[in-house]
Amino acid sequence: MNPLISIVILSYSDRRLPSLRDLLSSVEEQTYKFLELVFIVERSVGILKFVSEWKSKYPKRIYFIEQKTSVADCRNIAVSIATGDIIAFVDDDAKLTEGWANEMAATFQNHPSIIGVTGAIIPDWEIESDSDSFPKSLYWMIGCTAWRDSSTRYYLESAQTLNTAYRREVFCKHKFRIRMYKNEEAASLFSGLQGDDVDFALRVTSGTSRKLLYDPHLVVKHKVPHARVELEFVKRYAFWQGYTEARYSSLKLAKSRRSTVFNPLLRTLANDLFGGSWLNLRLKTKVIMALAFFAFGYLWYMVTASQSKMPFEN
Repeated sequence: MNPLISIVILSYSDRRLPSLRDLLSSVEEQTYKFLELVFIVERSVGILKFVSEWKSKYPKRIYFIEQKTSVADCRNIAVSIATGDIIAFVDDDAKLTEGWANEMAATFQNHPSIIGVTGAIIPDWEIESDSDSFPKSLYWMIGCTAWRDSSTRYYLESAQTLNTAYRREVFCKHKFRIRMYKNEEAASLFSGLQGDDVDFALRVTSGTSRKLLYDPHLVVKHKVPHARVELEFVKRYAFWQGYTEARYSSLKLAKSRRSTVFNPLLRTLANDLFGGSWLNLRLKTKVIMALAFFAFGYLWYMVTASQSKMPFEN
């Protein structure tokens, strides 16, 4: 039987309306018939009005939250109102490619042992020339997987929710963890922490002893604003990613991440640093600064972890 796929979309700002419209248009172009849309709208009356009036060929479920809350809380609410056999998460600034839903359903049916599936994320540049000035090895900073260049399926233990889906049974025992802060100082300190969705994936794969499958044919396009290719964004994101990576390394949950993620990334980093022309100093500078701030964040966690409780640790 064809599984029902619930597509979860979180949105919080009127500024996302053009991107959300593009996403929903790409959903309507899917030929797979067994879909439902689950919208969690946070604070934005404009977004609420838009999704309420959107004429979709698929059933919709809409939940409005009046006050600011965590992304984890929004995802948990979405799961609680979704009715699908498969719960899929896509960002409101992404676009589904043709056949996305058919590919997802087929992957789950053909691989009954997997607990979830994730796919390729390719950049959709706000300014096309940014593709020439942003290193491929830093695509993970803009939520893209293109640096992997993988055309084959493989198993892994973690993934972002930008293009990831899980079997419904996962959520009987596992929830996204809501960040809890003891005070405003802690909230400020950990405001850039990455990886709530990675934290969830690691706990699920560890707790169920079942893997995620990376499917290169399950593709979405992710919009990349120009601000995200600037050096200031690169430095801040790299710091917090390093900090978060140190935290996951200390938990020793991601046994396969070194081979499935980091080894290909190291090869791409080496190519960006030592391959091609040294005349493109702007591109290489971004790589060097990213490595430096990633290391800074990693070391900062190692120094401060014994003194500070992490936001999503019990």
